[in-house]
Amino acid sequence: MNLAKPVIKFDENGGKPKEPQRLGTAGTFKTPVDLSDTGYIDGELKYTFTVENDSDAAPATTTYDCKLYLDLNFDGNLSKKESQDKYMVVQDEDGNVLSQKDYGSGDMRYELKLGKKYTVTRKIPSDYYKLITWKLELTSNRNTYIHTSEIGYAKQQKSDGVAKQTINVLQLVPQDNSVNRSNPCTWTLADSSAFKNLIAGVQDFNINVISRNVTDINNGNVLDKNGQKTTFANLLDDQQMLIIGFQDVYQDISIDAVQEILKFIRSGKSVIFAHDTTSYINTDHKKIYDQIARDGYNSNGTVNNGGSIGIYADRWLWYTAKNENWGLSLNTILRSVVGMDRYGITSDATIGNQTVSELLKKGKPLSDGSVDFKTLLTLAGDVAYKNGDKSKSYAQTQGYTNAMLDGKTLGSGDTLTTRATKVNDGAITQYPYVIGDSITIAETHGQYYQLGMEQDRDINDQSDGMNDVVAWYCLTDNYYKNSPNDVRNNYYLYSKGNVIYTGAGHRRVQNDDEIKLFINTIVAAANVTAVKPEVNFVKTLNPAAETESTRFYMTDQTSWDSGEANTLEENMDFYINVRDYNMVSADLSQEELDKQEMTVQFYIEDENGSVEDGCPTTKKVSDITAKIGSLSGYGNIGTIESGSDGKFHLFQNSAYALKVSDIEQYLRNQNGSNGYKESCKLYAKVSSTVYLYGQEHTSTVWSSIDLKQRQLFELD
Repeated sequence: MNLAKPVIKFDENGGKPKEPQRLGTAGTFKTPVDLSDTGYIDGELKYTFTVENDSDAAPATTTYDCKLYLDLNFDGNLSKKESQDKYMVVQDEDGNVLSQKDYGSGDMRYELKLGKKYTVTRKIPSDYYKLITWKLELTSNRNTYIHTSEIGYAKQQKSDGVAKQTINVLQLVPQDNSVNRSNPCTWTLADSSAFKNLIAGVQDFNINVISRNVTDINNGNVLDKNGQKTTFANLLDDQQMLIIGFQDVYQDISIDAVQEILKFIRSGKSVIFAHDTTSYINTDHKKIYDQIARDGYNSNGTVNNGGSIGIYADRWLWYTAKNENWGLSLNTILRSVVGMDRYGITSDATIGNQTVSELLKKGKPLSDGSVDFKTLLTLAGDVAYKNGDKSKSYAQTQGYTNAMLDGKTLGSGDTLTTRATKVNDGAITQYPYVIGDSITIAETHGQYYQLGMEQDRDINDQSDGMNDVVAWYCLTDNYYKNSPNDVRNNYYLYSKGNVIYTGAGHRRVQNDDEIKLFINTIVAAANVTAVKPEVNFVKTLNPAAETESTRFYMTDQTSWDSGEANTLEENMDFYINVRDYNMVSADLSQEELDKQEMTVQFYIEDENGSVEDGCPTTKKVSDITAKIGSLSGYGNIGTIESGSDGKFHLFQNSAYALKVSDIEQYLRNQNGSNGYKESCKLYAKVSSTVYLYGQEHTSTVWSSIDLKQRQLFELD
């Protein structure tokens, strides 16, 4: 049965944001790319459209909810946590701002009607220059299976004369070539003229790359950007991004350093790790028995009568590459976080009285009686069920790739390739270069672990109902052509939240296509900063109302006694419109997301007050927040009471009404003369607090309305 599907019909002129300009293209395309009609947004995303559905059975009564999603963590998922309900404004064709209706249990929806024109706007911070992937979605309020959506890209242009935003990047390079000439670093970004020439064309960002040697990091010989000795943790504090690469059989990083990298990831900052930074090594062979018992060990530690099998001697790795613990620290700590752990053998999620990792590392088959498979599936993302029997699982849960299980020697023969093909589109493939469906890459090969494609546990153990791992490109040709775009096994570029893997690094990176894709990756992964909120006094209780900068009040008589009330309004009503436009990634921890808020305080010029720090006047003011007592929100927001800290705490962008009682006491001269001030300003102070990358950021703005006397004159 075909469901009646609505259509979003955008206005022909400016109905939706234009595609932004790009620096160029890379690779080959199945369909030619048209970059002739491009443009930029200016301070807002704006959509003007009509809802249509010619096959709707009840057009007079059907309404549609409207959602806008922004892909702020560049993963292409556009999950429910990236809904812009808090920030967007929906207006009908008469300019009225619509409020959401409560459908129960906090399910808030708009009610858009067929044949009517609507405008959706979402303000964008003036200094936000990243590419924005957006999705506008309409869903029937009678049947949520009936829905439609439009996806596009938009971008704000940096103004001439405005400095580029600097992205500080730390690259961890393997040990100096003089130590291991047979296996050099294949790409040092700070020394790459091809990289620097192409990155210089990016108009919005200045990518500042510094390099530090893994050997120095492991030995504690860490220097800051000024050449002074510091700790690895302090060095990371000054960076927005970490790049680990590039080398074949990359040098092992110490456990302590990897723990700091884990903290860096969980703070929300971006990490790009490259080819062979992980490996198939999961134990230190010097710390285990060199003989593995077939059946078990005696009480004295010797092998029992069942005999033993000698551990595999990886002589090439131990004696030729001289990297016997290659990738062990990263494998031990980061595999689950970066998505290379299909069954959760490194997961620190808790199941019962142990972690998933502790459960699986026992190396025993599991059954329904020994473990709750439903819980394990939720936590790990997948279970290694026995063929045809979902009540039991295999003991082997490392989740090696098909090439490993096929006995391939990765890095030789038909496992080497120089081409990758596109799987998904998003910011990472669209800006500043449009990357094609197929690109040429430096010779490389597949990796060792399958991706956890079903996992819905981000870096801070949050679930958003979407799979976390998104593959962008896969290896192709030779061995890999047998399974085209096999994202679980043959990935070349993928992301999991703020963590990205690239297959570059086996050989020296020199191809422009590959470098352009890597530049896109850096720009997409760049972290945002906190921005200031906005507050204005407005004329009515409506988020779309005009601003009000001056209010004239009436006095009743030309002369009056000092104790006599004379203003026509004993109490005055005012309205403010408050907006917080932070572009905050949904990958932050729930604790950090929950702490986001705006506070509002009100001050009025008063000789009996004091000079307030940050207030845009040197005159004395009094805090009247507690006297105001409550705010009335627009639509269904309701009443907001002032807190015990003397502030209003807001969690929603909207318009609010307030009443200032007995206002005449502030309007009159307070210098002993029996008259009114020429001007008396009422101030609103709004502070927005967000938690980004483990740090609290509070931005404060002020707005004022000028109160002036307009006297009524007595007629003869």
